[in-house]
Order: sequence, then structure tokens, then C-alpha cells
Amino acid sequence: MAYENDIDEDEAKKRNTVILLGFLISVSVECLQLITKTGIFEWDDIIHNTIGVIVGYGIYLYLKNHIRGEDHQYFRLFIN
Repeated sequence: MAYENDIDEDEAKKRNTVILLGFLISVSVECLQLITKTGIFEWDDIIHNTIGVIVGYGIYLYLKNHIRGEDHQYFRLFIN
């Protein structure tokens, strides 16, 4: 990819870990609702929660780098 050299391998691993954990937690909550019959299992909740994790992580990167005074393209990590 065009930006592959600019992405630190550790940052890519962190990104993937955060997204995967957010997805797994969302799936766990939805499955718990299905099993205990205390809520409604909805696929779109899983998708929306995962998108929220991605956006939240992007905001975190922006704020982290903004406080340090570094100038980066914050969402470049999500383009692979």
C-alpha cells in the first residue's frame, strides 16, 4: 500500500487489537442478551459499536498527538 512504510508495525498491532477487542466485547454483550433473553440481539448493534470503536480510537490518536504537538495524518492508520 502507499502508506505502508509510514505505519509503524507496533501502531498497526495496537490498532488491530483495539478494533478486535471492541468487536469481541460487542459480540459478547449481544450474545449475552440473546442467551439471557434480557434484550434484543441485533447485528447492526455490533456493526455500529465496532464503527464507534474505530472513530473513538481515531479521536484518541488525534488528541494524543495534538497534546504532544506532533503533526500527523491521524486516520492514516485505518487506510491499509
